[in-house]
Amino acid sequence: MPAYTYEVALSFAGEQRDYVRAVNQALKALDVKTFYDDDHAVDLWGKNHTEELPRIYAEGSHLVLMFISEHYVDKQWPRHERRAILTEMTQRGSPYLLPVRFDDSAVPGLDSGWHYLKAEEFTPERLAEAAYAQLVALGVREPRSQAMETSGGGTFAVETLASADGIGSALPAVDAAGLADLLSRPASQRPEDIRSALDFGTSQPIEVPGEQIVVETEGGVSALGGANRVILQASGLAHLEGKPAGLRFYGPQDRLMGSFEGIVTHAGLGRLGSALEVGFESGLDVIACVPFTEGTNGTVTTRLHLDSLSPDSTRRCVGTVLQLHDAHTAEIVLDGLSLAKVGGFAGDRDAEYLTALRMVYEAADDLAVIQRETGVYFPMPKEIESYERLWIRTIRLMLEGLAAPVPRKVYRGVARSDIDPASMLDEGTLDIVMPGSGITVAGHPVPLDPFVIYHPHAVFSGVSESLEDVTLGVEHPREFEVRPADETAFVAYLPDRLDPGVRTSTPWSISGVDDPPPTRLVRGAA
Repeated sequence: MPAYTYEVALSFAGEQRDYVRAVNQALKALDVKTFYDDDHAVDLWGKNHTEELPRIYAEGSHLVLMFISEHYVDKQWPRHERRAILTEMTQRGSPYLLPVRFDDSAVPGLDSGWHYLKAEEFTPERLAEAAYAQLVALGVREPRSQAMETSGGGTFAVETLASADGIGSALPAVDAAGLADLLSRPASQRPEDIRSALDFGTSQPIEVPGEQIVVETEGGVSALGGANRVILQASGLAHLEGKPAGLRFYGPQDRLMGSFEGIVTHAGLGRLGSALEVGFESGLDVIACVPFTEGTNGTVTTRLHLDSLSPDSTRRCVGTVLQLHDAHTAEIVLDGLSLAKVGGFAGDRDAEYLTALRMVYEAADDLAVIQRETGVYFPMPKEIESYERLWIRTIRLMLEGLAAPVPRKVYRGVARSDIDPASMLDEGTLDIVMPGSGITVAGHPVPLDPFVIYHPHAVFSGVSESLEDVTLGVEHPREFEVRPADETAFVAYLPDRLDPGVRTSTPWSISGVDDPPPTRLVRGAA
């Protein structure tokens, strides 16, 4: 393999510097040698950048992370870098270019089918981990060491689980950096995780008491001494990582219900079978354990990590988990080939968990529609208040050309001297136009056209008192109130989008929420 000065070079436009700087810091925390322009300002001093930068990106780096945006496509310096990178890409026989998108800008010379990651779906730390995995695949780096802690507090390297034959040789000792910095995720003491790691070779790090580990040496068999606990992690089958894999979901009578496809992130072998771990949308890991013995039940488990994902990706990840739990059987597919079928998912054992997942799915689905229709994008919020949740569904229904119930039950206002109070004393029609520019969703402003708040039979109270204060010039006049005259709700709609065929409000239909009776639209096309 040619010798390169840098392991990873970062090519980007200045508008994305904050994100790229954080990626650079995360890579350096993994001890990766990077080229990031600010770090090499002195090295570049006095050199011709039109010659030096393309040389670094093309000839001096194992990998290049290309951060694509409209600014990256349009600006001069990224253009110089990009030409050199794309030329080098055609000459390399190994992975080299790793695109990361901030938007959908077309890159001249880069095929539209090139696989990329979305910056909005990856924290800088997770992107750095993904780049490190590519270095491992190239043979530039070894998988990061695991560790075990002795009773005296010192930390040593952990034995890794070799394919099916138990424990491999120990790695060299490391300092007491702490398990959290060395493992891909915290070690588990759960019996089911220990069984999965030993029996199938799953990647979950596990913690086992030191006295339970037996070590074979030339002198015979003995218990592992000097440690009160040992952390083990399966080494995996590197040749399968990165291959397409997924599941097909089947219902009663083997009816196909759906499927998903992702990328193998880990494959392992254990005493009883094999494990296949598939990553999907950067927010879902599916772990399938397939036994060697035909007719023996396997298992499929899922692990969601939704932080920083978009609502659309959240919807797809959570929807996949719901499909799996609704299925009777699932077929495991690797690189287009069927490996096995596992079953036994449908049931009520996880009812509370599934209810919570369905609520997340519904909220993510609503926000994905709002983002698509308004062009405003932000990550899936971690929490949504119940009142705001109703407004999110209302806004979605409005954008889809429907009239939706409004969570607010009372509207208040100050009388105007140019309005006859007699017209507002009895039951009447409320039909007011609200500005859409002030709407926020999950703390983010969302541009809406002006929309109408409507009710055909509203009751006004306090109009005379409010008008009296206005007439007398009272500084803070009393407000009148308006409420629906019956059990139906105020409704909202966008006049330019409202389907002419709509004659009643469309219910929220949110899990766990009681809808008001439908409001009949009797005027205004309604």
